[in-house]
Amino acid sequence: MKTCLLLFVIVFLFLPSSYSQGKPDIKFNSDEVYQLQEIGAMIIMDKDKIKVQFVAPENHRLPGYQNVDLKKDDIIMMVNDKPVKKLSDLKETYEKLKVGKDFKLHVKRGKSTITVVLKKADPKDLPKKHPMHPDFNKMDNKVLLVGYGVLIGNINEKPMIEKLLMDNNDLVNKAGLKGGDLLTNINGIPIKTFIQFKTAYEAISSGQNVNIKFGNKIISFKKN
Repeated sequence: MKTCLLLFVIVFLFLPSSYSQGKPDIKFNSDEVYQLQEIGAMIIMDKDKIKVQFVAPENHRLPGYQNVDLKKDDIIMMVNDKPVKKLSDLKETYEKLKVGKDFKLHVKRGKSTITVVLKKADPKDLPKKHPMHPDFNKMDNKVLLVGYGVLIGNINEKPMIEKLLMDNNDLVNKAGLKGGDLLTNINGIPIKTFIQFKTAYEAISSGQNVNIKFGNKIISFKKN
């Protein structure tokens, strides 16, 4: 019964692909993630910091944005010379800009502070969204950790948490998992691509132990 309800919830979570193999338009709460579509960036709140969780490879970005020097783990301190403390500050500044105007990010990278500038793209040039009817027999670009509510999607060929479907799972909460976390290792095997992860996960039999790392976060369980 729980599995059926979980799959029913997923119907409302599947959104279309955009960049290359597909960058699903991930649906989090507005205070959890912000997408900068010009460069395929996912920006999250990491405690009290605005952190870049992912940036698309250069060949998966809109033309003219290949040289934008935003990187994973950058901490955004200011936008257009104004301090920002919440993702909503970032979103509000972007939405007020006219097309073609500079979106200037003051970024802390390690011990250095740099400025990254990109121009706001015309919405008609951003990746288009198309309706999609999910087939649960063909979840080619998603893996659901059944029983734990962790939906892992193929984000620009990388395995990344697309959605946490349960807000009361002790194992997930204890590990500190969040939407946008990048999967890096399964049962001691370093993971570089979504296909590599999916193949390794499907090779594990039901009842066997699974250890998955998302950077320095670890979740261990028996496969359902």
